[in-house]
Amino acid sequence: MRRVLFVSRAVPYANGRGVERRAALHLSYLRQIGPVTLVVPLESLLDASAAGFKPDMLDCERLVIRQEATRAEESAARYLSARSRLRKLWRGLQLRYWIDQTAFPADAERYRKELGHDFGLIFAFRLSSAVWVNSVFGPGGERPVRVVDFDDFESIAFRRSREGTQRRLTRRLTDWRSLNWLENSERDIARSWTVVVCSPSDADEVRRRLSTTPLVVPNAVSFGAIAEQAASDHHEILFVGTLNYPPNADGLKWFVAMVWPRIMQELGASACLLVVGIDAPPELIDAISVPGVTYLGRVDDIAAVYARCDAAIVPILTGGGTRIKILEAFSFTRAVLTTPIGCEGIALTPGTEAMVASTPGDFAAKLASLIRDPVLRKSVAESGWRFGRANFSLDAVQAHALNSIRALAGKS
Repeated sequence: MRRVLFVSRAVPYANGRGVERRAALHLSYLRQIGPVTLVVPLESLLDASAAGFKPDMLDCERLVIRQEATRAEESAARYLSARSRLRKLWRGLQLRYWIDQTAFPADAERYRKELGHDFGLIFAFRLSSAVWVNSVFGPGGERPVRVVDFDDFESIAFRRSREGTQRRLTRRLTDWRSLNWLENSERDIARSWTVVVCSPSDADEVRRRLSTTPLVVPNAVSFGAIAEQAASDHHEILFVGTLNYPPNADGLKWFVAMVWPRIMQELGASACLLVVGIDAPPELIDAISVPGVTYLGRVDDIAAVYARCDAAIVPILTGGGTRIKILEAFSFTRAVLTTPIGCEGIALTPGTEAMVASTPGDFAAKLASLIRDPVLRKSVAESGWRFGRANFSLDAVQAHALNSIRALAGKS
């Protein structure tokens, strides 16, 4: 058995946010390789605890909680403490992007002593975790093997988040520095780490941008039997997501502002949108407080909510990676309507395993079709279930990941 150091930006929590669920997927097979020491930031532990997580849920040998500030956090504190406009401008231009989780030398030395060096495998979840590992243990060599799951391609997600926005000159300069740092960091990490991504399309990006061949470990959920379809004259549509995550919040606001009025005009009170999610900012709650929309917040039994709904929407316009919420809807046999970016990396067939639309008019028309046509709705839902079970079932993905990572660890 080889000892494993698992450094994660998110707490592994199978019932949590998408990023926490992916971290849980990794922990589920890493602990079969050997005893796992898990390192997570305190803020991530607090976030997960607010969603129902308890540390005794973790199945690992040791939990280490990072509490000290990193380079990025220190630069943000210096910026916020600046009093004069000139000093604030200067420190603003020096801001480090939050993913730059470089440890200070004294902290790095303390962690080297606390964690030791007898690991057969170092696994980092997200680019920020790999940056932290390199700052503590130095750049990667042949031993131990280092593996990093990029999950989302950070530079792509960053670029998309800035498209079409109006920004001041200083913000544009800061964004340019951040994007340049992200792209360089991705290249540097890829030189000495084995890269993991969520999908074949992300793998193509890694090969093109970073000149290396990554491992593909898809997101995964548990699949049971095909579920019955909701049968009622009252039609409920479901949105699930972490609501302080900008791609989720922006997509939901777009749907409520641009699509939902068309649905209400066509279907009236027979249609209802249910919004499930945690950490909703007040301004988002205000934006979705319109007739026909019900904000449920956090729910204890998501299966019961899916059971009462006709369809799930994933109106994502920015971001990267693959959406666990689509796979979850597949597992509950519910028809999915999403955008091209929303289903990116899943390689589904639009109109078969899910409906796909990119404009408000098309999105509204396809959602109305799903609501009005139970035969179409059933066909899309069951095709999605079969596709999801064949490609994203938890047991199959765990076995594939374990075999791949174990083979790498065996080389050290």
